Amino acid sequence: MLIETAEDVRRAKAEGKMAIAFDLEGARSLDGRLTMLSLYQRLGVRQMHFVYNRNNDAGGGCHDDDQGLTDFGRALLAEANRLGVLVDLSHLGFRTSMEIIERTLAPVVYSHANPKALAEHPRNVTDEQMRACVATGGLVAVTGIGRFLGDPDATSATLVRAIELTVEHVGVANVGIGLDYSWATGSSGLRDPLFWPREWYAGKSDYVRPDQLPEITEMLLRLGYGDDDVIGILGANYMRVAERVWSSPVPE
Repeated sequence: MLIETAEDVRRAKAEGKMAIAFDLEGARSLDGRLTMLSLYQRLGVRQMHFVYNRNNDAGGGCHDDDQGLTDFGRALLAEANRLGVLVDLSHLGFRTSMEIIERTLAPVVYSHANPKALAEHPRNVTDEQMRACVATGGLVAVTGIGRFLGDPDATSATLVRAIELTVEHVGVANVGIGLDYSWATGSSGLRDPLFWPREWYAGKSDYVRPDQLPEITEMLLRLGYGDDDVIGILGANYMRVAERVWSSPVPE
């Protein structure tokens, strides 16, 4: 079921359906035109990254010489806020992410990134980035990619460790899960060098699979997390942020 609002997500669940919304991974698909975002929003886009690893005309990526938010990027942020499109800081460089956080009028998120304290990878984020993101009303969702976990086997225990480290820094109400799993390709998907650096091709890097979530849930409960905390981590926290952004676009 293609959803437009958070209430649609709840309705899909009640009807036993999968709720789907789209995101844009980088501003290249806008072709330098702000008007494209409103078109995508009408087609079901509810979240977007400004940059996907490599610099573009909106800002700097985490696998590039981060140039910061550009004039187009600043205009794009204002337009995303106006339309109620949730801004995702994943894949951005440090400078660009912090400039977005400083300027945004709505909550922003890291939809799939882990603490650098867990694994020193360019796609992971610092304590400063996590806290600044949460200060906007947003959240940090940990991800199950082996490279970002520092665990090629992508075990449930390591993902739970990522959750614990993130909770320590931003609080349990501000943590989610974004597995970034691909059913079609697993961990062997094609990597375009335009977006991914050469080291992405080297070595094993499995994904945490959706069918590991029951085990992850049990681990969190055994660690003493309450039912409401676990429900929040599994999705309710993200729903809270999405509902706030989608239902309260910034007036023109």
